[in-house]
Amino acid sequence: MKLVRLIICLMIYCNLLIFPRARVRKRIISVGKNAKKGQFPYMVQLTEPQKENETLSTFNVCGGSLIHPKWILTAGQCFPDNEDLLPQIEKNASMLAIMGNLISLSLNVTAHIDKIIRNPDYQHVVSGDLEAVSDDIALVRTSEEFKLNENIQTITLAAPALLDGIPISHRISDCLTIGFGASDEQDEKMMPLRLC
Repeated sequence: MKLVRLIICLMIYCNLLIFPRARVRKRIISVGKNAKKGQFPYMVQLTEPQKENETLSTFNVCGGSLIHPKWILTAGQCFPDNEDLLPQIEKNASMLAIMGNLISLSLNVTAHIDKIIRNPDYQHVVSGDLEAVSDDIALVRTSEEFKLNENIQTITLAAPALLDGIPISHRISDCLTIGFGASDEQDEKMMPLRLC
């Protein structure tokens, strides 16, 4: 049942989201609690490696769900709005998928991203202090399969027939949100996987 709720939340979230435009987006998760090892084995962290002072560091881009050992379901807004940049990201293998970790950017198990398929109806509109995103969903393929174990698993998508006849209000009544983020302003370096 939790799986059905997660997929319903994704479907509703991906259709249309309007939020205040932030000058600097910080990944602060002020409510909820830290996840336990293996609690969300399908959680993937998408990152963009960057070199700083001859050492490799990574920048947290987005989260996603492993739906097949090589395929990740994520948000379309995880990637540049300029569609011409997507093939460049694929060709350069400039993004990584990380799995099996509880702390952001701890490189437990990684795979390079070699294909990004964003919903063709995806839209990102900025108007003054508001942003609107619609059809916000994408599929990402990794260059190699993740080896499944107790901390790395796929999540099964709900069949559309399971949602037939369920009113929208019931679909969103019990939703679980997970992601990497600091619990406060001072804790931005250590970003544990949290749920709320």
